[in-house]
Amino acid sequence: GGIAATAAAPLLRYGNQAKALVLGPGMSGGREAEALVAALLQELSGPALVLDAAALAPLAGCREALRRHAGRAVITPHDGEMARLLDISREEVLADPLGMARRAAALLQVVVIMKGACSHIVTPDGDAWASDHGNIGLATSGSGDVLSGIIAGLLARGATPLQAAIWGVWVHGEAGHRLARAQGPVGYLARELPAEVPRILADLAA
Repeated sequence: GGIAATAAAPLLRYGNQAKALVLGPGMSGGREAEALVAALLQELSGPALVLDAAALAPLAGCREALRRHAGRAVITPHDGEMARLLDISREEVLADPLGMARRAAALLQVVVIMKGACSHIVTPDGDAWASDHGNIGLATSGSGDVLSGIIAGLLARGATPLQAAIWGVWVHGEAGHRLARAQGPVGYLARELPAEVPRILADLAA
């Protein structure tokens, strides 16, 4: 099953009341998902947005709709998703992940997190930050969905897209480090990461 494109109307009613939304994780791909994402991008006006997973595939065809959200959107592709987004090969992305992130950020006017062993965070103006704060355990299925949720939570608290992206990547990596110290770097699950986040934020605020 999946979410039909006709669900856009009720989702818009609730979505425009939110401070931040994540689109993509948990969605099935295909035409229905692409039509739904395109409709939401065209009509959403209130929340900051984080787009990942199934929400990335339609972006090449609805760039103008995404540009409506300039200054309040973050996308989080891995190399395969970036290749599809820019209509290039995965090998081209792997050869120059920072360059491809800059290209996507300028094209779409969003903050880009090019995910990888070293993640690149890039603004539409080309400013860039790199983070290798993490470990191999973060490659587990669903980990990227957790990252998107952390970023959306920071956006909802008032962070700018760039602030939320930089802090989100670091907090996500730190959650992985803490789980690795407690139980080893391989074998923890994505669902275990969120419980670390409040403790990390509390430690940072202390």
